[in-house]
Amino acid sequence: MSSRRMGLVELLVACGADVGAIPLVEVLVTWEPNLMRFFLDRGADPLDGRPFAEVFREKIRTTLSVQ
Repeated sequence: MSSRRMGLVELLVACGADVGAIPLVEVLVTWEPNLMRFFLDRGADPLDGRPFAEVFREKIRTTLSVQ
């Protein structure tokens, strides 16, 4: 996820990789809309573990430089 390589993700899923194997929070922290949409369109659960809340909290913490 950290490399944000959409083509690689598409290839892996086309070859049978399960989008559920990657926690959605890991996708969301890339801040890459195409990756987020790809995972959500393929059944990633946006509620389990509150991934959006976790990502927003981390982004705010980074912005404010809270350690």
